[in-house]
Amino acid sequence: MSIFSLQDMNAIMEYEHQLHDHSGKVSHIQNCYAKVLNRRLFQYFGTDYLFHTAYYLEEGRKFHQIEFTDLPNQEETIRIKNYIHSGAQLIFFGKQQDTFTELMCKAHKQVFCLFKRSKVNLFHRDLALGETYFQQDILSKTAISSISRFFNEHTLNIQPLIDTYRLVAGTVPNCYIYFIRPFTHFKNYNGVFSIILKKQLNEAELTELGLIWTKILSDTVIIEVKIEAKNIEQNSIFDEHTHTWNNEITSISQHLDVINKRFITDIEKMDTHSIRYHIDFAVHKTDILRKIVSFNLFLMKTQGYADWDEVDRQNFSDSHDLLIKSNRMAVIPIQDVLKKALDTVALIFESHKETISHYQKKEIAINTLYKNIDKIENVLIEAIPIGVYIIFLDLLKNAVEHMDKDGGVRIELHSESTHYFLDIVNDGEMPKDMIEYIKTGQSNQNFKRKGGIRMIKRIIDCALFSTQKWGLDTRKNLSKKLTAICLTIPKMKE
Repeated sequence: MSIFSLQDMNAIMEYEHQLHDHSGKVSHIQNCYAKVLNRRLFQYFGTDYLFHTAYYLEEGRKFHQIEFTDLPNQEETIRIKNYIHSGAQLIFFGKQQDTFTELMCKAHKQVFCLFKRSKVNLFHRDLALGETYFQQDILSKTAISSISRFFNEHTLNIQPLIDTYRLVAGTVPNCYIYFIRPFTHFKNYNGVFSIILKKQLNEAELTELGLIWTKILSDTVIIEVKIEAKNIEQNSIFDEHTHTWNNEITSISQHLDVINKRFITDIEKMDTHSIRYHIDFAVHKTDILRKIVSFNLFLMKTQGYADWDEVDRQNFSDSHDLLIKSNRMAVIPIQDVLKKALDTVALIFESHKETISHYQKKEIAINTLYKNIDKIENVLIEAIPIGVYIIFLDLLKNAVEHMDKDGGVRIELHSESTHYFLDIVNDGEMPKDMIEYIKTGQSNQNFKRKGGIRMIKRIIDCALFSTQKWGLDTRKNLSKKLTAICLTIPKMKE
């Protein structure tokens, strides 16, 4: 008797038609199980069934759990679910680094089984698939050291994982915890299906569960491969364009330098103070533009690095090394960056004042913001300065742009034990699609103006941007018609 039928496979293929982009990956996997496969799992395993879930790694090795709905409402399942959830929370809050999902994907292991049984009945030897299959008595004194050797990992990284699953195994007399990676070495198949049973899986059952998981994940991998190929092409184009832009920036700088050196002060003939101001301003803005171009290239070149220690261990070319050194973290006063960003916002609106509705009220709001910034605590933060500037610039510009005609914008800074919370409050309504994009990273396909927010997300997702990850969220007060964009900024370690 098979676990799944041809009818189940046909239903999964129907859901494949609804998968349009990578953002639908989780819902696609959830639909395949919740609407097709869960019922078959419960029916086939009956009273031997305990729990099942799935995990995957995003780019940058970020861990995610996919929770399935409609699980049996039995005491054992609820307890196991709570233990699994508690273990996942340790990972999400940074108290635990490694997961079996990451270890299996990194080491290309296909099946890993933890079991607890009073009478151990091991699988036949012909079920072992080279070094890709492994099973371990979770209560054994040698469990941690054996698993460490299998994954080639330090025992300290294995200990907290085993602690969690020993709690899981303690819910029933006999327990088999399976982690199944798709049957392929292709790195984009970066997900693991986990099922917990009271019985051992035989070879046919194990193969069937693995093949159905491979099929479901393959639908999302095809999209990922297309995106990856597109990103590689875009990065290559951006790399080439960066050199072109730098050439033009250098040319502008050289001309400004010539003008600066030949500038002669003659009070009677010209407004020398105004000319000097504009020359200095053009030089300053050209330097900022060069830093922004360099920072964009830095974000592209350092994708996938977990921290600065990993970067510092690499042997880069001279040009790459210069790029890394010019985008290091620094300690910066928050008021200084906010004012620089607001200076640019003021110039943007001033240059378009003929076409901007209610420009005078926006100008008043900007001037009020300068006073507002002076009143907040000038705390020190540690991050890449140009990245902080870009984040503040885009958030302030969006807030002023979408303020109510009779409203305004204000900045609030709150401090807690480990983080600062910077709220940019707009007396108006931000576009719903923009708010959705901030909250989920997903938006309506017709929503095109997300460049600024997308850039912010790209910056804060970069592990090298700050010592700890920043947060971005939004809140709405419907009664007062307010929208707050909220930045969570980690405090410097003392």
